[in-house]
Amino acid sequence: MALSPADLREKIADSKKPKTRKKAWEAPDLESFSYGSVLAFDQTLTNTGVAWVINDHEGLRALDCTTLVTKTTAKGHEGSIQKGLMLDNLLWDLVDGVAGRNADVFVYEQPAVQGYRLESSLMAALMIRKRWPSAVGIYNQHAKAVMLHPDKRSEKRHVKEAVEALIPNFRRTGVWNQHVHDAVMLGLTYLHDVKEEMDRV
Repeated sequence: MALSPADLREKIADSKKPKTRKKAWEAPDLESFSYGSVLAFDQTLTNTGVAWVINDHEGLRALDCTTLVTKTTAKGHEGSIQKGLMLDNLLWDLVDGVAGRNADVFVYEQPAVQGYRLESSLMAALMIRKRWPSAVGIYNQHAKAVMLHPDKRSEKRHVKEAVEALIPNFRRTGVWNQHVHDAVMLGLTYLHDVKEEMDRV
């Protein structure tokens, strides 16, 4: 249906209005996170990083950090199925552990829709959701948009630098590797998103 002259003028006027610019990225500081206790996973069938991220009156901490490792000689889908079952068993120890009993929220990396070896992240996410049905999925791209400068979103070392800036060595316990760094980033992103939502209310 053709626009009337008045509608056309209004449409042209609207197109000339200044667009709302996307907010420039700012590095999160200690005030950027809500209080909370999050058990965070960066999961694959072979290596799953785990970190208990806590923010309270004592500050930000990453405790009981570990990597759940599965190995099998089976190939193809049979290997993936066996690793999935092994991961399921390993998660039981976390269910019974201090973090599993005391964390307020459980988060994991939401598997990508497209990419390489999607079944690994997807099947591992299913095992986590099986143990904690209310667990929250957070996309890696979103976490990097929150935590990392736009020029530093392609390399693992930048994730390590970002989380270490917020949680120094004396505020961490357990294993500290790239799988754990990513898990900590997801936990921090959850607390950041909660704080932003609270500030909007």
